[in-house]
Amino acid sequence: MAYTNLEVNLDTLRKKTIYMYAKEQVLTEVPITTERPEFVVFECYFRCPQFYNSKLEYYRDGIALYFVKLKNGRIDHRVVTSRFLVDEPVYKEEIGKRGMFSYSPSIPVLDFYAIKTERDGKGKNCLVDTLPSKVRFDFDNLFPDSVKRISWGKYKQQLKKVYSSEVYKVNQDGISYLDFLSGRWSRQMVINYKDMNKVFDQWEEIYVTKVYFARQEELKRLIKDAGDRKENIGLYLERYEIPPISEYIKERLVNMKVHRP
Repeated sequence: MAYTNLEVNLDTLRKKTIYMYAKEQVLTEVPITTERPEFVVFECYFRCPQFYNSKLEYYRDGIALYFVKLKNGRIDHRVVTSRFLVDEPVYKEEIGKRGMFSYSPSIPVLDFYAIKTERDGKGKNCLVDTLPSKVRFDFDNLFPDSVKRISWGKYKQQLKKVYSSEVYKVNQDGISYLDFLSGRWSRQMVINYKDMNKVFDQWEEIYVTKVYFARQEELKRLIKDAGDRKENIGLYLERYEIPPISEYIKERLVNMKVHRP
């Protein structure tokens, strides 16, 4: 509360009552919002090679946006741009051996196992390795088994070596979505039937280049704009200093063709 200024003579204060008059005080309006972010948005570079009987068959890479809804952890994505390449001689060899039992690489799926692990308590299938300013969580996703067997009639499939790794910035208060830096997922599928023996090795990598919060309206705009963005993947790799692929893969990319499934 404030009062109107009043000037008085000290001699008049003796045995007198002074009445102060309240003054209305108007404060500058300060906007206040209770809105909280609804999504965490990741912009990422991804790459997904696939090997058939130890030979590179497919290579897929590109830029994607991933959206995590904070309310329930649901994850969605939109591809900004991508390349999908195939080694045609290897592909023809693989398809020629009962092509109905075949695989091709898909866009990586984020799962944030490490965040779930910290929340629910570390399981036996998780190993933690502290790096300079980073921490890596490694998971054996078939543990305690080493093989998962699936049958389609006479066809037998074995799923092996299902591993994943997630790297986060070190956070003394516990890791969060905003600390996620990169991830890798890998597996091996073996299909057997009579004289047919197909071994597929797949892995996917993701490198986060940007991360930020967004609300529903902003997310709609990002999804709309994603289809209009023009990005050169080679320049994007240089700009964000993405770790290079192996020389073995690099040498074979030169002769691979665009694949249109």
